[in-house]
Amino acid sequence: ETMEDLVQFVKDLSPCLSKVSHDVEGRQNDLLNPPQRESLGQHLGQIKTVAPILICSMKIFIQILNQEGKGTDEAIENRNYLSRRMHDEISDVMRVLEESTHYEGSGRVVTEVSGLNLSEITFHEVIKKINQMLASSVVDNQLNQQVIQHIVELGYKLSESFDGQIKNEI
Repeated sequence: ETMEDLVQFVKDLSPCLSKVSHDVEGRQNDLLNPPQRESLGQHLGQIKTVAPILICSMKIFIQILNQEGKGTDEAIENRNYLSRRMHDEISDVMRVLEESTHYEGSGRVVTEVSGLNLSEITFHEVIKKINQMLASSVVDNQLNQQVIQHIVELGYKLSESFDGQIKNEI
């Protein structure tokens, strides 16, 4: 990756994280179950804490990679750890939201994203799609959650699916 890629990633991700944060905080305020409300708040707080640290770890990784310096393995390990942590926190937020939907007996669980085959589009196309969805006047929070979850899974898979030189280049 390059710094330009990271800058674009942050530009694409920032409005998504802001929207998700706003929506999750709104849902948190609506929850009737105190433990779910508290759990949602804790996981969202962790996402807000880990996101800038993850971005910094990606920046450090790119700098070390570009300088071909020592510490590449540690930078990869750090980046991967933070990616897993972010993935886990977002998964926990989604789990709590799903549980709250079942607990309160409202809403439905979406198992498909109609008209959008997430497995056949690139990461940046997913980011663009989520920006379009967030800019739309029609709000489908479950659809938004599913797309965001897919983005996180793609990032996690990307960081874990390479070894050796290819992994170092990514």
